[in-house]
Amino acid sequence: MILVAASVLVSCQEDPLPPVDSFRFGQVGEVRVTVVEPLLFGVGSVQQVLTWNSQGPWTLYEQIDYRGELGDDASLRNRGDDVAYAAAYAALIATVNDNENLSLFIPELDPSLNPDCGVDESTVTFRIRDDLRGEEISWSRCDHGPLGGLTPVGSGPDAEAARVILAAILARDLSLSPSWVSDFQSSLPFGTLDRGEDSGIDDLVSRAFIGEEGSSEAPAEWAGFWAAHSDGQPLPEVNWAEDMVLVAGDGVRNEAGDSLEVRRVLQVTGGGLAEPVERAPGDFCSPAFRPHTPFHIVFAPRVPPPVLFATLKVERVPCGT
Repeated sequence: MILVAASVLVSCQEDPLPPVDSFRFGQVGEVRVTVVEPLLFGVGSVQQVLTWNSQGPWTLYEQIDYRGELGDDASLRNRGDDVAYAAAYAALIATVNDNENLSLFIPELDPSLNPDCGVDESTVTFRIRDDLRGEEISWSRCDHGPLGGLTPVGSGPDAEAARVILAAILARDLSLSPSWVSDFQSSLPFGTLDRGEDSGIDDLVSRAFIGEEGSSEAPAEWAGFWAAHSDGQPLPEVNWAEDMVLVAGDGVRNEAGDSLEVRRVLQVTGGGLAEPVERAPGDFCSPAFRPHTPFHIVFAPRVPPPVLFATLKVERVPCGT
């Protein structure tokens, strides 16, 4: 009986694995969609990266910047069942491998093409990593808008570019959902001048600094404000002829972990609107008592005054993040 059991075990161990060629490219691996959208003819940008693993989990990272300075960033991850997302991933891979009208693996679609999309088009890259083969392939093409606004109409520069854009749209819809909206939707670009939890002004409140139309001089109160806020640190360089400064603040917080950030800067009828967000510890966290004054100071393209601030939105952050 021992000999029989041993022979069965050896037989099971010697069963060959399916050949790699029987798996679609990327069936075991990862898909990554990257969209870089220039703003104001390339002076700023929004960058979005969707990363999706074949086992189901996906993450989205977004950032907005202006004149080379990061304004804000945000991340999102799936909260649903990994098994369901793994099935959706498999459907995506089957489509881009096998569908006659949507396949990326056709001779006419050159993976080596690295288009210059300029300052008025987005660069969209669809990358597939295959863990079984130890290979990856990526396709980059040009389109208009951010991840949430992609459309195959007008994509380029070659005739088959629409396949890359449709693959990116399908990945977005199957993971994030077709109704997903970016945290930075419609925002002007902006960059950070200072950000932290301890302003030198305890009663700091949101306000805008905008110079006189056609003047490169700083607003009269700017130097005094900065000296009080930063404890006498040198004034940051601001092009007041083209830019404005927005200060997001809401006074003192008494628990450690609270932070404040500008999420969007919008140009609206009659002026501008800034949307601040407070990130606070979750309802079941027990942060330490520590009075502090969170703030976020950004610069953005100048809009006609006034610039108002929306009601502060509070986001609860899970403990330990």
